[in-house]
Amino acid sequence: MSLEERFARILVAIKRMESADSPALQNRLSPTHIRILDILYNDGGKRTFVTASMLARQLAITAASVSVAVAQLEKLGYLEKKPELSEDSRAVPLALAQAGATIADSIMSYRKKRAGILLKELSLSEREQLVALLERVVNAPQAGMVHL
Repeated sequence: MSLEERFARILVAIKRMESADSPALQNRLSPTHIRILDILYNDGGKRTFVTASMLARQLAITAASVSVAVAQLEKLGYLEKKPELSEDSRAVPLALAQAGATIADSIMSYRKKRAGILLKELSLSEREQLVALLERVVNAPQAGMVHL
């Protein structure tokens, strides 16, 4: 098996590790929902404002997909539109509602706990090396992913 195949299998295994007690799964949030919450959740819940078009660019998905996800998150009470913050009526700023900050915080706490469980088998220097290498891979221009 090639290194690429081994790495692909590892990525799939990591993705499957999210267990039923995950706040994201319990609240039936899609990966797109979670990515939007992650973008809006900054510095432990500090409110940041973005527009749907900014989200589409950052997530590398269509404006229509963002529009659907934003409407769903708004309906769940996780996101709010802030038209009063924009002079351009076509670009409505979006922000986390209090419930969105709460769920984003619980998702982050859950993931930190799961990461700690996964990394406990490694020494500190091995953990640092693994994280540095993964950051390098994810942030590579050809990766086509959202940068950390």
